[in-house]
Amino acid sequence: MSSILWIDVETSALGDKAALLEIALIPVINGEKKEPFVSYVRPHEGAFIDPKALEINKIDPKLFPTFPSLYEVIPKIIAYIDSFETVFSLGGHNVKFDRDHLYRAFCRTANYGNYVTRIDSNTICTMQLAKEVFKNKKKKPEKMNLGALCSYFDVELINAHTALADIEATIKLYDHLVALKPKIDKIPSNLTYPQKRAKYMAADYLTINPEGDVYIHSKGTKDPDAVLFILNELWRIYVKD
Repeated sequence: MSSILWIDVETSALGDKAALLEIALIPVINGEKKEPFVSYVRPHEGAFIDPKALEINKIDPKLFPTFPSLYEVIPKIIAYIDSFETVFSLGGHNVKFDRDHLYRAFCRTANYGNYVTRIDSNTICTMQLAKEVFKNKKKKPEKMNLGALCSYFDVELINAHTALADIEATIKLYDHLVALKPKIDKIPSNLTYPQKRAKYMAADYLTINPEGDVYIHSKGTKDPDAVLFILNELWRIYVKD
């Protein structure tokens, strides 16, 4: 079963100290798009607020006190995901940015276990897919950002830099890109779960000594996807099971 959870987030800045301000999720299960989840989020204490970021995403800081906290939003997201009774791969434009913010939000609210049992380590990135599609083409968009690609394909993008509008456009963009490269894997540039397990759990990525101590080698620590996969597997081995 193909289960993709398309995601877009708006944040208070760039970097690890940024706060999640808005999140939109749209599940697509076996090609069927489901009702979205959308919520604003009150920035956590100590978050960096960049006025330039607020100008871009058009979020008024005066409204922050009216937004639900992360501790209110994450349980709603968990219940929302659970309603579909499937494990999702994340999809988005430059999806690593959105995935990292979602992952940090789950961890900040002590919900790491709830993350790894609902979201797998596969991702679909329309930015990366666009780079693959246009790699050897003379006629191509000037940039690979969402706005430029939507303009190139005549995909409507109203209220850009609002989470729901961006993710609706991203899903349409994905359909255009797949049509140009129909032979791609539906989760491009990703290994299957057995392939990832064979690769990332091998001796050149990590060592588990007889006492159960785990050492992730430099080859693994330099690859964020490898680290996330290894941590997910260790959680399943030592905690879940």
